[in-house]
Amino acid sequence: MKGWKTKVGVVLFAIGSGLIAIGQPDFGAAAVSLAAAFGFYGIGHKIEKAGG
Repeated sequence: MKGWKTKVGVVLFAIGSGLIAIGQPDFGAAAVSLAAAFGFYGIGHKIEKAGG
């Protein structure tokens, strides 16, 4: 599946934002941190594949 790491990052970010909004900042922060990790990994992998 193409771009799955970035898509997982987007979904985790949305979940984390929702958790923060409903008053669960600890779980929300953890989800947003995972989202950032998946997003950066996905973008880094794309750059690596492009030869950069």
